[in-house]
Amino acid sequence: MGTITDEMIKAAYDVAKEVFNNKSALDKGVENLHEQYEMNRASAKHLIRNYSCLIRGEVYTRTMSGAATRYFLQKILDDLKTDALRQALKAVDLHITYYERFKHGKLNRTREIHDEFNKIAAASIVSDK
Repeated sequence: MGTITDEMIKAAYDVAKEVFNNKSALDKGVENLHEQYEMNRASAKHLIRNYSCLIRGEVYTRTMSGAATRYFLQKILDDLKTDALRQALKAVDLHITYYERFKHGKLNRTREIHDEFNKIAAASIVSDK
């Protein structure tokens, strides 16, 4: 299957969280997504690994769709709150820089999503004071 659906994105987030928290192995998570949702194994692996990078604030090199980026950031905010969102935004910023430097393209949609969530994180700083 070529297109990653919203249902796949939601399932990938849940699996990625389990893998990150050592409740499931990476290979098992990939197979789960492939068998239950017919997700391409490579795509499943990339989404799972990207979640880990988002949580750690590290660059990820495999691009996610705008829908996946938005869903992952929103769920990180919902599940782990503003500090985790800030780490994830750092990772998205690093990814944009990486992609635009080495791929010679623009990630306009990803940049828009980053800016939108950056405003949410900034508003949290103001409301926390």
